[in-house]
Amino acid sequence: FRMAENRYIFQISGIKKPELKKCLTKGIRKLGGRYIGGSVYQHSSTHFIVPQVLPSEKFLAACAAGKWVVTPNYVLDSVKNGSWLPEESYEVAISTSTTSTFYPVRQWRERVASGKLKGAFQGWRVLLMVQKPHATTLKRLHFLLLVIPPNVLAHIESCVSGFEALSGRKMLWRQK
Repeated sequence: FRMAENRYIFQISGIKKPELKKCLTKGIRKLGGRYIGGSVYQHSSTHFIVPQVLPSEKFLAACAAGKWVVTPNYVLDSVKNGSWLPEESYEVAISTSTTSTFYPVRQWRERVASGKLKGAFQGWRVLLMVQKPHATTLKRLHFLLLVIPPNVLAHIESCVSGFEALSGRKMLWRQK
């Protein structure tokens, strides 16, 4: 399952060693790819590099959008190869024991790529618990609401007025 446009635009998350991150960004550029920095998911990315499954907004957004979510070895081995390798064997996985490995990110990506789903969370009902959110939190929630398919109900437990106007999406409110 190659991305429709054979471009390589990367985001990185969860890489704590600066020297490894520098090596990855250098390798991406060497092979003709592009690196997008920042702490917020960018929809224009085609690949997301993580050392393992992460509990982060960027990771979940990349999954929801059906992006390639690969380990750092994808870039490192591609540089050794002199060209981009197939992504499948580098997709992030969850190891449940020494003998079994689970690839939920791959399953979501394949469903999105096949057109069966418009995002990994299609059909889900989501409860977002927010207490006294700051403006930056509202902006991030707004972004997540844009990534999540329209048929997903987002419940926000908050008394922040005007969130519906900010997001343009219908919210169910529960007054405290």
